[in-house]
Amino acid sequence: MIKELYLENWKSFSPSRIYIDPLTVLIGTNASGKSNLLDAFWFLSQIAKDRPVEYIMNEIRGGREWLIREGSSEATLSIVIAKDVHSIEYHYEVKLKRAEEKIWIANEFLTEVDPSRETHTFNIGSSQLLHSSAGEKNLFKSYSSISKPYVDVSSRQSNKGPEKNYQLSRNTSVLSQMGSKKVLANIREGVSFVQDELSKIFVLNPIPNNMRSYSPLSEMLNTDASNMAGVLSAMDDDRRNQVEDTLTRYLGPLPEKDIKRVWTERYGPFGRDAMLLCMEQWKDGEESRIDSRSMSDGTLRFLAIATAMMTRPQGSLLIIEEIDNGLHPSRTKELIEMLINLGKERNIDVLCTTHNPVLVDKLGMGMLPIVFFVKRDIHTGGSVVESVEEVDNLPKLLAQNSVGDLMTEGML
Repeated sequence: MIKELYLENWKSFSPSRIYIDPLTVLIGTNASGKSNLLDAFWFLSQIAKDRPVEYIMNEIRGGREWLIREGSSEATLSIVIAKDVHSIEYHYEVKLKRAEEKIWIANEFLTEVDPSRETHTFNIGSSQLLHSSAGEKNLFKSYSSISKPYVDVSSRQSNKGPEKNYQLSRNTSVLSQMGSKKVLANIREGVSFVQDELSKIFVLNPIPNNMRSYSPLSEMLNTDASNMAGVLSAMDDDRRNQVEDTLTRYLGPLPEKDIKRVWTERYGPFGRDAMLLCMEQWKDGEESRIDSRSMSDGTLRFLAIATAMMTRPQGSLLIIEEIDNGLHPSRTKELIEMLINLGKERNIDVLCTTHNPVLVDKLGMGMLPIVFFVKRDIHTGGSVVESVEEVDNLPKLLAQNSVGDLMTEGML
């Protein structure tokens, strides 16, 4: 699973690093750079697929012109992915360059690292994830200039072994092309694993208005959760009943009314469309059935998050901006419990942003290591991300205010 991400000159970012836990919470004021950090994960997930890089750059929020920080000609994204705890790690690095009003992927590196033989060193001013290492194997490295229509790739089994050169298109990432080449087994294995892990990054942006219509039966949840009912209804009976029971359990205490049941029904002459429904109860013996057209925005967003956690592949990283948007502060405890419990049950990590001080306080002091704040450096204007537990004088600050109050008052 994804362990950490390093950013340098990506959009608004100065050199920064964030570590990924089963639940990671980002806080920060407007325009601090939180969305830019999430965009980095989305960008990596897309270039791991066989998609044209030009399309991906143009689709990203703000467009390709803003991918590299103003005043810089190069940006770096480096990500660390591990198979499991204390196992082999893969370090994948992408460098973007800008020249003559063009932006392209200039370099890609994939390195296999054995932590049992590696002493990690880190320099915040350097894009290098690793320095001299006994446990490091260079799987491939690429180079592309503005004038060349192809990418020169050197690939080798170890740092001391012979290299084999390839010429690949730069229309798509080297990572997405290497799997189809005749390479050594350990290179193919590493490429395939990193591609799969990056492809499992899922950015969820639930839009309640898009969930209120009938949706076609579907296998995969859309990023706006518009086909949530179709995904649930398309499951086999046993799986659908299990998921609907889970949704009911977590949604039950959310609204003022008691939710007794959440389910889907198929509609249309061929039963190819679905609608989400629930049964509400104000008091004993009085129940009312409503469908998604009558559900609140907060209820639909909550259901979308739960559905994503129940349907995404195990090992996924689920990214959600403003995770508690539309949710009453008194219900943040239920949201946190769902994220922790379902994440553990399904082996899914969640990275989310929030502006809600109540949610941060509900996490409790024991979860401070998972809270990161993004801010602008007062000298350079660049975005930086830091762990809350590393804030100077934190014990003194916490003696006077909660973390939520510190966030609200700008004391972080």
